[in-house]
Amino acid sequence: ILVIDDEEVVRRTARATLERLGYTVLLAENGAKGILRFRECSAKVSLVLLDLTMPGMPGDEVLERLKSIRLDVPVILSSGFSEMEVTRRLSGKGPASFLQKPYTARQLAEQVRSVLDEFAEPRNPRKHFRAENR
Repeated sequence: ILVIDDEEVVRRTARATLERLGYTVLLAENGAKGILRFRECSAKVSLVLLDLTMPGMPGDEVLERLKSIRLDVPVILSSGFSEMEVTRRLSGKGPASFLQKPYTARQLAEQVRSVLDEFAEPRNPRKHFRAENR
C-alpha cells in the first residue's frame, strides 16, 4: 500500500496501522515523490491512500498521473473536505473510495479492506481493465 500525504503524522499513523494488519507500506511525502514511488513499483502496489490537498501537486493531479501509469490501481482519496465537495471536484476521475479526515485506525482498516475486497472481485470488468489493454 502506497501512502501519499504531506503530513508526517498521517503517514506515520497510517503506516503503523496498516503494518499492524500485515500490509507492506510505502510512503511518499508529496505528489511528485508518490508518482515516482508508484512508477518504480506499480505492479506491487495493491492500493494507494492519497491526500487530496498537498503543496506542489494537488491530489487530483496525482490521481490522474497514477491512473495513467496503471489504470486499475484502487485509490482511496483522503481529505478534510466533505465527501460531497470531493465528489464534485473529482467527478469522473475515478477514486475507488473516500476517507474523511481525521479518521481513526479502525476507519482506515475498514476502508482499505473494503476497497481491496471490492477490487479482488471480478464483478465489474471496467474496474479491472488494464492500461496495457487500451
